Amino acid sequence: MKISIVTLGMMQKQQGKFYNAQDIGLGRALANMGNDVDVFNFVPLEAMSGENVEELGERLCFHQIPTKATGVHSMYKKDFIPEDTQGVVCFSDNQMNFERILGFCKKRGITCIPYVGVLGSNNDNKLKGMLMNMISDNMKHYRMMTVLAKTPDVMKEMKGQGVNSVVLAPVCLDETLLNKNYAETDVNDIKAELGRLHGRDFSGNVVLYVGRLQAEKQPVEMVDVFAEIKKMVHSSQLVMIGSGPLEGAVRAEIGRKGLFECVTLIDRVENSQMWKYYRMADNVINLNEHEIFGMSILEAMYYERRVVAIDSPGPRFIMENDSQGMVCESIDNVAEAVYKPNGKFDGKEAHRRIEENFLWPATAEIIMQQLS
Repeated sequence: MKISIVTLGMMQKQQGKFYNAQDIGLGRALANMGNDVDVFNFVPLEAMSGENVEELGERLCFHQIPTKATGVHSMYKKDFIPEDTQGVVCFSDNQMNFERILGFCKKRGITCIPYVGVLGSNNDNKLKGMLMNMISDNMKHYRMMTVLAKTPDVMKEMKGQGVNSVVLAPVCLDETLLNKNYAETDVNDIKAELGRLHGRDFSGNVVLYVGRLQAEKQPVEMVDVFAEIKKMVHSSQLVMIGSGPLEGAVRAEIGRKGLFECVTLIDRVENSQMWKYYRMADNVINLNEHEIFGMSILEAMYYERRVVAIDSPGPRFIMENDSQGMVCESIDNVAEAVYKPNGKFDGKEAHRRIEENFLWPATAEIIMQQLS
């Protein structure tokens, strides 16, 4: 089958090199099933002069198309989906351009299935969020078609809004980006290696934050939480991997708290090296109160690391119980959860949860059933 996977939200150039990209992971799984797959990303105009095409495998082709944007909404107006495409999986959410993609598919008799993780705008500006929800209301289309939902919460919400045909299709990890032999390397050796690289002593308690430095991820609050952890466990070190608009605010908070000697900021780490940071960590923290899934949560659990996250749809779905990780009611409970673990966490159980439920071949099977 000829399949196109389209991510309508704006992405960064070469995102697959530094991020466990959902669309590429799904594309690889579908290609391994014998399908011919094109994955399309949209990137800012200034990122490249023209479309970039990369062969990721015998049956998998990755396209990056520069375009104008309205916020995170790609505004590409030309037809780009190959004429011989038989099925389209569209990471659509509340993206403005979904209606045009759907119209293209209807004209050519192509099966189009939206893949949805969030229904409304999460813009920090409430007025802008309300405006975007009015402009990009895709619910009128979703009610007339089969929709893939990333989490049970989204599935329930869509059914409550009159979408009758919703199929749960969890987001997963791309196995080709994972180090399956992670347990063969001693954690203390990893701590020593990364300690030399960053000029830090990681021999004590290591807390890891992975994510964009933007408001919804609460990176400034992460510094405050770590300050509380540091009071309880003096050997603690915080490693924050990510960049974004709040980098200045994060650095200012680190200075205000006097934590420069024990907080390491890293813009980004290549996928091939990320496993070392997860294995080094004693706890991986996620403070996003609206986390729709959480790829870093999946990665941490795969590498048998304890995740402490604020209650939200993604963590609630992924971690079934305390043996797989800790879901806290609010940010006020996070530091104590790190300092006073309940002893129930089992790294092998966390890994098992991911390996059995959140690797792309399983979700690819679900999606093929809808495309066929």
